[in-house]
Parts: sequence; structure tokens; C-alpha cells
Amino acid sequence: MKTPRKLLYFDVETTGLDPKVHDIIQLSGLIEYDNEVVDGFNFVIRPSNFEAINPDALAVNGKTVEELKEYPDPGEIYFKLLQIFEAHINRYDNKDKFIPVGYNGKFDMDFLAAFFAKNEDRYFGSWVKWDIIDPMAIARYYFTFKGIKIDDFRLETVCRYFGIPLKAHDAMHDIIATRLVLYKLRELTGLNGFDKASLEDEFIYSEKPEAGFDENPASTL
Repeated sequence: MKTPRKLLYFDVETTGLDPKVHDIIQLSGLIEYDNEVVDGFNFVIRPSNFEAINPDALAVNGKTVEELKEYPDPGEIYFKLLQIFEAHINRYDNKDKFIPVGYNGKFDMDFLAAFFAKNEDRYFGSWVKWDIIDPMAIARYYFTFKGIKIDDFRLETVCRYFGIPLKAHDAMHDIIATRLVLYKLRELTGLNGFDKASLEDEFIYSEKPEAGFDENPASTL
């Protein structure tokens, strides 16, 4: 039986820009098997470090400190997320991992890996590959070589060009829009799958978060 291609579209909203200091306050994801969404999640999370909250980040997210204090404990959300991952991935099989997809995805990847580390789990890499499919890079490639000029490559701008509705700075809306953008770009570029060499060469980043996290614990046996 063919193993499905498992994609994890995810997005975070945070209290700032530094994953070592700031925290995730919203974490959303869609899990896709061979182009079909089979699961999803949308969590709000209480920050661990209220002193480090950047007021500008809260202004962007439209949240208040009082609201954040009512959010669930990060440890509670961590265990809920593990339960979802365990339903789809065998963490002891190095070939069975999510392919992460995110718009400007390294930012989100760093924060999600740091979230695991803050919950004393250094094995984020046993669930998710470090190779990020980033539709922003694909959009930049497509628009540049087609000679199409747009103001910038922010998700809002690319969605506006394609006529894709977006409620900005909401993690779930962002990943829904990201998935639609990726499908549109796949259609326009003729990349109907993610296994083509051109896609891997041009558009996938393979960089672990700065802090460094361990791979599947079974790989050390």
C-alpha cells in the first residue's frame, strides 16, 4: 500500500519576533494526505513570558494582555498537539514525517520547534521534516520570471492578486489562504506534485532552527 504524502500546513501568531524569548499565542494547522485535508487544529495558547510581550505584536494580532491570560496553559496545548501528531505519524519511523508548508515558513518553524523545547521536548524533528515548502518562494519565482510586477510578496498582496479572501493575522485564515495560494501556483507552474526536482531545488528550505533540536530518538539506537 502506497504511503500518502503527508503535508502539515501551519501558521503561528506570536508575542514578538524572537522564538527564544517570545511565545506562540495562536497555533493553527491543516493536515493533508495526497491533496485531501484529513485533520486540523486551531489553538490559542497562554504565553509563558508575559514580561517579554511586544505591544506592537499584540496590536497586530488585535489582542490584549487580559485576553491572553485567559488562554489555555501551553503544556495543555502541547499534549493536545502530540495526540494529533500521533494519530498521523509514527515518530520512530524516520521515513514517516510531515512535510511542513508555511508562508515565510522558517519563522513559524522556528517558533513551533521552540514551543516543543519549552515543553522539554527536543524531538520535534521526529514528527516534522526540516524541509519547508514555502509558497512565498514559489510566488517570487513565478512572478519574477513571468515579468509580473506586484508591490511585495506578503501573503496579503499575493492573495489580493489571485482574488483569494484573507483575514490577515489570524493563523487559521492564513493557512487556508496559504493552501489556496500554493494550489494556484501549482496550477500556474505545472507543478502538480511536490516530488519534482525543480521544486525541491528552488523552493524548499532545509535548515534546522537556530537552537538545534534532536532528530527521531530511534535514529540514535
